[in-house]
Amino acid sequence: PVRHGLGQFDAAQEGCHTLIKPRASCATTISSILAAEKAAAQIAAIADIDRVKVEVYERAKVGMGTGEHHWHPDSRETADHSIPYVVAASLIDKRLTPASFGDSRRLSDELRGLLPKVDVVTNDEFSAAYERVPVEHRTRVTAVLKNGRQVIGYAGGDEGDLSQPKSDAQIEEKFLALTRGSLGDERAQEALAALWQLDTMADVAVVPTLVAFA
Repeated sequence: PVRHGLGQFDAAQEGCHTLIKPRASCATTISSILAAEKAAAQIAAIADIDRVKVEVYERAKVGMGTGEHHWHPDSRETADHSIPYVVAASLIDKRLTPASFGDSRRLSDELRGLLPKVDVVTNDEFSAAYERVPVEHRTRVTAVLKNGRQVIGYAGGDEGDLSQPKSDAQIEEKFLALTRGSLGDERAQEALAALWQLDTMADVAVVPTLVAFA
């Protein structure tokens, strides 16, 4: 096997693999986002959180959870490459969306107050799962509330993995979530319908006009 980007697979089949992220963030942060969203569904108020532990595989820890700059992102681009940020934003917003990286969220007192409570650590079991074939991207987010209760969200493997094939419905959901705000619902739906026919389209020159910002 060879390592290519985000996973290991047979070199002879390299051209047959496509990885589609379920959220608009750096791929190495995706499992942290999905785990944090599961934890968030069990938390009534962010003010109840005392601390947050994020267990990840080693590559994720080194690349996206090491260094003070990951706790002080100064742009959308640095925020979506920060495990502390995406976990904190997911806990607050319940589901990470493009708006979770906007200035109103990134600079909010609520977000800035939660970030220092987030700790990112390596889990050896998760690191081993990442090195296997097929690759598994495992993360566990444990939020300890001020009353002592622990709330846990887990992602990876059979619990929702970045490497898992995505259904047409999941792909459509992501496309519409990322385009409705700029194109409007009607144009986004029109563009989606056309793109599903891309392989049989007589003239692909129509595509740019379908997705051009007004």
